[in-house]
Amino acid sequence: MTSQSAVQPNTASRARPLWMVLFAAMLITGIAMGLRGIMGLYLTPMTRSLGIGREPFSDAMAIANLVWGIGAVFTGIIVDRYGAGRVVALGALATVTGTYLMYAAQSGGALYVSGILLGIGIAGTGNTALVGPVGRAAPPEKRTSALASLGMAAGIGGFIAFPYTSLLISSFGWQASLLFLLATAAIMLPLALTVAGRPRAVDTGVKPQTIVEAFREALAHPSFLLLTTGFFVCGFHVAFYGVHLPAFAADK
Repeated sequence: MTSQSAVQPNTASRARPLWMVLFAAMLITGIAMGLRGIMGLYLTPMTRSLGIGREPFSDAMAIANLVWGIGAVFTGIIVDRYGAGRVVALGALATVTGTYLMYAAQSGGALYVSGILLGIGIAGTGNTALVGPVGRAAPPEKRTSALASLGMAAGIGGFIAFPYTSLLISSFGWQASLLFLLATAAIMLPLALTVAGRPRAVDTGVKPQTIVEAFREALAHPSFLLLTTGFFVCGFHVAFYGVHLPAFAADK
């Protein structure tokens, strides 16, 4: 499938050194994926404090993951056409706002809205939004390693986020710790400038696909459908464990 990014290799981000674009992208995705992974630490203290039961919280986290999965399709399209800067900035703002709503929540309804915003935030700041600018900034011989580094950053973010958040909760309490996470998420805002830049079209002799054509081609491949189904099952059950296992441990 020929995507917009495949036929638009020259971008404004090319003027920035690869290390700068890659460092910013790795930090953004590390923060985003780290914050996504630690929400299970809040299930027990938050629901006990608010007296709302576990269902609204776990439902809100399920909503966040569904919105992330659906939203990533559209953020990828926007990044390929208009660049990653605005998408990352809006994703960071959504994450900051969603985290604040968790901090201020007094009911399950506020958690649902928070879940929607957190899902939008991950869609705009996760790997999907940053693969394009990193791939276009890297020369062909370094592209594979650059994209692998981006994926590695997501794992490192989760590895660091758990002890970081646990320390915040134990030191300041669950509610005040969310303000620290809010401030951490805000770091992504200035970093959006580093990955900004609208892709510039170049004449390759190949007609770019429209969005409808790209979807039609993808959906015609059974392997694509199977891969997407596999990622859905894997991602959703991992998210389930990530939310409920920390609560199980806390109850012990």
